[in-house]
Amino acid sequence: MSYQPSSFAQFIGNEKAIKLAKTLISSSKTRGGNMRDIGIFGSSGTGKTTLSRIIANELGASFNYYNGSSLIKNEDVFRIINNSIVGKENNDRVVILIDEAHAMEDVCQDTFLSVLSERIVSRKLERFRINTLVTFIFATTHQSLLRETIANRMVHLNMKEYSNEEKAKISERYVKGNNLEITKQASDILGKITNHARDCVSICDTCIDVMSPKHKRTITEGIVKEAMDLLEIDENGLNEKMRLYLKYIAESEKGAMGLETLSKKLFMDKKSVVDTVENVLLRKNFVEVEPRGRKITAKGMMIALECGDMKERMVRI
Repeated sequence: MSYQPSSFAQFIGNEKAIKLAKTLISSSKTRGGNMRDIGIFGSSGTGKTTLSRIIANELGASFNYYNGSSLIKNEDVFRIINNSIVGKENNDRVVILIDEAHAMEDVCQDTFLSVLSERIVSRKLERFRINTLVTFIFATTHQSLLRETIANRMVHLNMKEYSNEEKAKISERYVKGNNLEITKQASDILGKITNHARDCVSICDTCIDVMSPKHKRTITEGIVKEAMDLLEIDENGLNEKMRLYLKYIAESEKGAMGLETLSKKLFMDKKSVVDTVENVLLRKNFVEVEPRGRKITAKGMMIALECGDMKERMVRI
């Protein structure tokens, strides 16, 4: 079963963003015109892509997904728009999602300025006006990297982190969607240790793998803990890489460490360190980013103590 909801009714959390999206859709349908372009901003795993698909479904529009990193030159913008509207009638609705919009090249952001303001697309000697009812959605984890003149032309949907209770609900829905059961204690643990919706699903799948050979149909607290042990996830929701990240900074003589050094120590590229390790630790207030590098907080130091004998280091700090 897919954990991704397909309607507003199924979407958990971010009620204010949902309410605004519903208003935009209702207005567009009432007027019979184009829905306003949208910017969806929030950290990884807050449901930006899922919400974009739901907006398309609720609007009755075709959905077209593109990643900002694939937009390198003006021709790329021309291509994706043309591919999305080819064969469409003037009254057909189309949603074009640019995920990680901040990653597109500057020349593409320049092109989108005229697209958003004038609905005109051009490249070299070719030029056409968009007559189809197209709504652009720019989703990004880094709003500050998206040109302000673009962001100002969009309605902003700001996505908040899932609460533990919301993550527990996501876990419950996913398990029951697989015709299985989960205890309240088990879903509460999952709500606490998971970092976003994808985590909920991944650990639930491991729980299902653990209990299936035992011919059980209910995920219990014991099943969750067994799955956590297999995945090397602790009670704080940290995996081995995250614990090592904290340990390396805590052990450093300067009390801080650069991303380049951490990347080498963890045998990961810098982007992966930031996306899959550091962002989680920042959200949990275990580390801080400063000009001199990454610094561990007092809260993070308590976790690092569990990774080795750090008591002497803690006293010095």
